Amino acid sequence: MHGDGKFTWNTGAYYEGQWRNNKKDGKGKMIYKDGSVYDGDWKDDKRDGEGRMTWKNGASYEGDFVDDVKQGNGTYTWPNKC
Repeated sequence: MHGDGKFTWNTGAYYEGQWRNNKKDGKGKMIYKDGSVYDGDWKDDKRDGEGRMTWKNGASYEGDFVDDVKQGNGTYTWPNKC
């Protein structure tokens, strides 16, 4: 895969965005099988650069990722359960 496209796994998870040499690379959005979503930069099949991770409970993290790990400053947001 190379360029823009969408791939859906048999679990229901899917990725829509840029590909390079069969790996997620560039801008893209991944919907995981548990309903969590990552929307942002990818490099060599890993979250790398600016992005936003939102978990199924509504909590989110927006900031930088390096080699698939949160890195540096970022902002966590928790859902209001009141």
